[in-house]
Amino acid sequence: MAKTSFRVTASFLLILTMSLMQIACEESPTSTEAQQPVPPPLSSMQTDFSLFTGGSQSMAKAQIFTKQHFIAAAATVTLVNAAVIVHMALPVVLFGQAVNQDVEFQNDGKFHWIFSNDMYTSDLAGWIDVDNAESVWEMYYTQGQNFNDFLWFMGRCNFDGTEGEWVFNHLAIPDAYTQLLRIDWTNNAEDDRTLDFTIILDGDPARGDKLSYIVDGTSRNVQYYDASAATTAMIAWDAVTGAGYIQMPNYNNGQPGYWDENQNDLP
Repeated sequence: MAKTSFRVTASFLLILTMSLMQIACEESPTSTEAQQPVPPPLSSMQTDFSLFTGGSQSMAKAQIFTKQHFIAAAATVTLVNAAVIVHMALPVVLFGQAVNQDVEFQNDGKFHWIFSNDMYTSDLAGWIDVDNAESVWEMYYTQGQNFNDFLWFMGRCNFDGTEGEWVFNHLAIPDAYTQLLRIDWTNNAEDDRTLDFTIILDGDPARGDKLSYIVDGTSRNVQYYDASAATTAMIAWDAVTGAGYIQMPNYNNGQPGYWDENQNDLP
């Protein structure tokens, strides 16, 4: 009887072990089983204010009295850059470098696009959230002794890459994940897209400030909402001709100030 009992117990243990191994394999998909997500477009976090910045010929010509509307628009863009877009400069570079690398499937069940040079390493991880029909993204940043796999930003995107969101942690607070900025974006086409940037940092005087960047054909439209003052500044221009206008409550009596393709004021 003892020998029979041992054989039964051994058989049971063998079946149990095989079952656990099967479950473990099911919970750790291989690269052939897991569905590889398609990264969101770079334009989901990218703006173009080159008409107003970078020492362009337009700015060089604008330092005369007849170009006051364009100068006011350029000054407003500078403030917007300082408040919002400055946080995007390096993340845009990191994301663009990472997505151009060969993808690797790793043991964490995620696909990784990794870029590395002598200065830093960027690791973009992505996977499919089947229940919500979305792809999920995380960007980890390593740089010397300052950052070690710091989760700089994360996001979600629908499968066809037409809408999603990004959330950025504050790089100046690397010891804790402190959310700084959110982007809600749509990308129907390269010339039909929107980005809404919102400051979400708790305790920041700029919390609630929102920048909307709209691309509609060759038209560009920027609306900057100052939450503390409850005011909105709007700048619009044509990406081809450079003509446009500015409208804000404390400028030109609240009326639109237009400029032509040479950045000269219009009546």
